[in-house]
Amino acid sequence: MLGQQNVQTGYEDCRASVREDVDAEILLHQSGGKIHRAQLVNLSSTGFKMTSLSGVDPSKPVFIRLPGLPILAANVRWEGFSDFGCEFARPLEAHVMEVLLKKLRNQR
Repeated sequence: MLGQQNVQTGYEDCRASVREDVDAEILLHQSGGKIHRAQLVNLSSTGFKMTSLSGVDPSKPVFIRLPGLPILAANVRWEGFSDFGCEFARPLEAHVMEVLLKKLRNQR
């Protein structure tokens, strides 16, 4: 919900789409051929949160592959120690999100 206040932080949550909790290991690529392991924490049609300790460069785009989809490009919008918030270059369609969430949740 746009403009909803986060009860824990007191800050207003201005996300354009709802984040869904997930728990999936992913590989991401960055320019220069670097491949990083990451844990996907949440996902929305516009982006995702991941955790990685493998030296992700937040100034460079990331490219990830999620089940059943071509490689997706995203930009890091924020970072905090090992957490990264990323925004997809192109938002995911609602029906694609629904199928993707089912696949990711069945991987556990």
